[in-house]
Amino acid sequence: MMFKNSMKLLFANFSTIWKTMVYYILVTALFVGLLYPVWGLLGEYLNADGAMTKLFDSVMSINIASNLPATLSELYVGLSALFNGILTLFTTNVWLAIYISFIVFYLIPFLYGLADLPIQETLFGYMSSLTKYGYAHSFVRKLGKSALLQLFKCLIMLPFSALIIFIVMQILSLATLGGSIIYILPFLLIISICVFFAFKRTLFSGWIPAIVVYDCNIFVGLSRGFKAVFRRFWKILSNALIIMLILFGLNYIFGLPAIFIIGPLSNLILNIFEMVMFYESQGMRYYVDLDTIVTPKTVSYTHLRAHETRHDL
Repeated sequence: MMFKNSMKLLFANFSTIWKTMVYYILVTALFVGLLYPVWGLLGEYLNADGAMTKLFDSVMSINIASNLPATLSELYVGLSALFNGILTLFTTNVWLAIYISFIVFYLIPFLYGLADLPIQETLFGYMSSLTKYGYAHSFVRKLGKSALLQLFKCLIMLPFSALIIFIVMQILSLATLGGSIIYILPFLLIISICVFFAFKRTLFSGWIPAIVVYDCNIFVGLSRGFKAVFRRFWKILSNALIIMLILFGLNYIFGLPAIFIIGPLSNLILNIFEMVMFYESQGMRYYVDLDTIVTPKTVSYTHLRAHETRHDL
């Protein structure tokens, strides 16, 4: 039910994808603008032997028509060369290395993440009373709280980012062994990445919905979010894993050039899933379309009353 209702809400709120896409394009343009002044220096350190070019070509070639085992082997070579270039950068030009690391691993995720709370605010209006909240209005109105949320969330996510990079590199390194393992490698990599991201998304999936539904601060929201998640952790995790596999399939079929459509679509699906999870964990009724109201099996009067109070605000 959780997955099915998320899909229904996706089609009911599909227009949000285009608004998110515009925002993502603006953030990407800012990213390019921040890197442009130092691009020449980056090329000297990271692309002296064509490492970045090879890596870009490998990533762009990942799609349904590619020879995936061979592509993953090339990807490992490119990533290894890139990491060696980054290490060299830290030893020879530390300020440039810090600047690049800050932009790539903190500032850009922070800016992309600012879209999440407004998206869930618009979903809250639709799911609670079929009210259409303006995305731009919600973005501006919630900008302060959203910025504070992402300030802490991005810090919390840094260890997760480092861990997934380590896991991916260890799995890709198996490509150097050759033999039959290279044919198992794509499946091992896909399953590992999807399980990791499903677990991470599940763990923090109640954070933003709790902030939106109860209109509380980010720390109270984190606590209430954890409580909601651990009421039905395994069910949430299994649904999140299905969604991750579907999103990976979409990216694999259409390839990286479609990222500006697949990215907003993926983000909207995941935000809808988080709201559906929270509503069902709290026992709150919600709309999935004009004619359908979902009533979870265990409806708590206290939770419903808190929901109605928040909506009146």
